[in-house]
Amino acid sequence: MRQHLPRPPPATPGLPPPFPSNENAARHPGPGKESLPLLRVLSLHTRYLQPGGEDRVFEEEAEMLRVRGHAVECLDLSNEPLTQIGNLRAAAATVWNRTTARALRERIGAFKPDVVHIHNDFPWTSPSVYPAATRAGAAVVHTLHNFRNLCANGLFFRDGRVCEDCLHDPLSKAAIRHACYRGSRGASAATAARRLVHKARGTWRLDVALFLAPTELVRDRHVAGGFPADRVVVKPHFVRGTPAAGPGDGGYALFVGRLMPDKGLDRLLAAWRGLPGTLRLRIVGDGPLRDAAEAAAADPARRIDLLGPQKPDAIHGLLQGAALAIVPSPVYESFGRVVVEAFAAGTPVLAPDHGSPGVLIADGVTGWTYRFDGDDALHHKLTELLADPHPGAALRPAARSAFEERFTEDANYTQLIAAYDQARATHANA
Repeated sequence: MRQHLPRPPPATPGLPPPFPSNENAARHPGPGKESLPLLRVLSLHTRYLQPGGEDRVFEEEAEMLRVRGHAVECLDLSNEPLTQIGNLRAAAATVWNRTTARALRERIGAFKPDVVHIHNDFPWTSPSVYPAATRAGAAVVHTLHNFRNLCANGLFFRDGRVCEDCLHDPLSKAAIRHACYRGSRGASAATAARRLVHKARGTWRLDVALFLAPTELVRDRHVAGGFPADRVVVKPHFVRGTPAAGPGDGGYALFVGRLMPDKGLDRLLAAWRGLPGTLRLRIVGDGPLRDAAEAAAADPARRIDLLGPQKPDAIHGLLQGAALAIVPSPVYESFGRVVVEAFAAGTPVLAPDHGSPGVLIADGVTGWTYRFDGDDALHHKLTELLADPHPGAALRPAARSAFEERFTEDANYTQLIAAYDQARATHANA
């Protein structure tokens, strides 16, 4: 039976608000104003072998701080070493990596940061970096980019459905039984061991001053999985600069993302059949489903254009011209960056109601959500929307307003500084 989460409330009584105010904002003015580098931030990130949205968040947050006068250093690591060692050594490093912990301690000793902000630690870096940073005297902040600390594949998704079998099971028995990580029981056992060791050790309780969840859903799942509720706050990602809204008059809907089942492209291709109207579907990206997308685009009756990978400026231009953006991911997703990029362009978004993209969308106001129960639901929703020759035209002002109120660089900077202040206070009182 498929599991669906209700939309979480915007805040939980007695806990920090999702978008914390910053009483010290005057100490950290924006670009062009007098600014003092009052914070020294060491940002650590481990890149997957395939580039992704986590890389952009890591890079853009660091640059956002630098241009406002803060001292920022980056420890930019890669998972490439895992391809050069045996399976047993790789499994051990996933649980505890002395090499990366030592590298972080050395960097902290040289740079002396106020805050160590850790983005991705999986799999090469390992959670060994958290106690290393805490023992070196820094306040540790960790962005929860996915559900990896609760689910072996980080997606809460198995066999075409949402799965939370391991949420309350620190042994992750279902993940091992079903080979949820890379289709391997051995690799899944290594990720399960990582989770069990650090839960038993108390790493998340002892060595992280504050967790940043991109959406309420991410916060809700981590708290349900045992993370300390008073130290998990919501801080969304953002869109850099001041992008302009567009008219949405290009005559197409837009999909942007990796061409893979996790992003729902196969479901979208199946749903984009026999739809009314003349609206075309433009697909931006590359990945394992490229051949399927090319085959669909080769059929003139399908009204599909495959554009391949595009640069960020070109993607924003495409979003400005799109009548709507479609984010059909069947997995929870941790954020849904395309949603806020579409809002910046004034473009409403269609997404399932069970993941973070659905949490970001106000149904009928900034876009539309549909109940995730397979391809038919998406097809029925598209049939309804495309019966209108200008779907979503009335929603464009609200979509842009949502961006301006919650997802601008200035708003995000205020939230990030408030989070750092809170982390430093928690660390000082520990």
